[in-house]
Amino acid sequence: MLVGKCPKPSYERSAWIKLSIQWIKVLYGIALILIGIILAARHFIVARNGIGYFISSIC
Repeated sequence: MLVGKCPKPSYERSAWIKLSIQWIKVLYGIALILIGIILAARHFIVARNGIGYFISSIC
């Protein structure tokens, strides 16, 4: 006979693990986007003309 708390069903644990893996993927994606923005900004700053090159490349 079980006394005390019953263990969580396995489907609840697997759902929790899947949710945490999804959050890790989301945070990883955000980190990659931020790194890309920083590298692009650094590239245009090092290019001396800065935002001027960026605007002229768009137009």
